[in-house]
Amino acid sequence: MPADDLLRFVGEPLTVSRWWLVLGLLGIVAVITWCVGIYVWTMPSGRLHAWLTRRRFAKAVRRIGDHFRSGALTSTEACAQLSAVVRSFLAVATGTPAEYMHVSELADSPVAEAAPLLSELTAAQFDRTISADVATLERAAEELVTTWN
Repeated sequence: MPADDLLRFVGEPLTVSRWWLVLGLLGIVAVITWCVGIYVWTMPSGRLHAWLTRRRFAKAVRRIGDHFRSGALTSTEACAQLSAVVRSFLAVATGTPAEYMHVSELADSPVAEAAPLLSELTAAQFDRTISADVATLERAAEELVTTWN
């Protein structure tokens, strides 16, 4: 019978190479990366810049707090560094030259809501009779940075 002769050509299914799985996963990652890239590329630049700026300066504030808790900084040094970071943040975020302004000038400027914190940091930095609570000042500085509009 001729049909019996054809059965010898029927065999097990072909195995699929594992490279197809790797290629498929790479394709999925490429599509996700492309979608995220398009989202970020078309995002308003001010919004992205503000988010990156807040993140960078909040990280700097936390790093100062970590150095203070490890004993690498005194409370005076920590307050001076916190003041510098907050002033730099205000300058970058608003364009106000906060690094060069007195606290009284800051109170009458667009960054007036930062003036009380900077006043406390300045007092803790220069008045030796004040015992500064660096943890509270650190939290206040981080809150100011992360919630700034």
